[in-house]
Amino acid sequence: MPFSAVFPTPNPPSWPFPTGETLNSGALTPDDMHALMQRLTCPMLGIRIDDTKPEGGGAYRQVRVGWQRQGQPAWAIDEDLAIIRCTTINTPFARTNDNNYKFNPVDGSTNIDQRWYTAVWNTHWSVYGPNCMSNARRILGAFQFDWVRTALAQLPPPYTSQIYTVPEWHPPTYVPELHAGQWWKRADLDLKFYELVIEDTTVQAAAALDINIITETGYEQAVHLQNPPTP
Repeated sequence: MPFSAVFPTPNPPSWPFPTGETLNSGALTPDDMHALMQRLTCPMLGIRIDDTKPEGGGAYRQVRVGWQRQGQPAWAIDEDLAIIRCTTINTPFARTNDNNYKFNPVDGSTNIDQRWYTAVWNTHWSVYGPNCMSNARRILGAFQFDWVRTALAQLPPPYTSQIYTVPEWHPPTYVPELHAGQWWKRADLDLKFYELVIEDTTVQAAAALDINIITETGYEQAVHLQNPPTP
């Protein structure tokens, strides 16, 4: 089954501030990560996504996203199903930032402060059904394939993030769940991901600047700097 790399299109956030500055962030939200992981997990489990039908033709009923507004509808005890939950993690690596301040060649009245940092995500799969352990192992194994790595590292526009799997391959855990007097087969799997985030802050530049230079010999000269420079 060919893999479909058509991910949902996010709305890149842009926030203006009273000082005239604007922050443009490419950071993914939990909803973005849920959509990406859901889109990847379906083909890993051999589930075909039909975008012409509601719920992807039933694919998104078999691979669900956690924390739905009205809760999760029930499923049968003998039904194979997975639920995905994505959360950010506060680590020392995630608190490191690189900055690059540069002149904006398009608009001489503004400068750009570009910031790079790495967001660390944990994705948790709760896999239910008689084949829960086999399906959890299929998901774990698939994240070591090139087609998955390429899909995450080369997200289509307007995505600007790049996502990389942290190579800590913890095996799935078999954790049957007691519900309504019955033991439901369940396997849990956790994987971590690095997201390269790029953010731009536009800063208003000075329109003009006057400098008065006085040397040790008493020579004095006035310098006028104009932005953009006068030809």
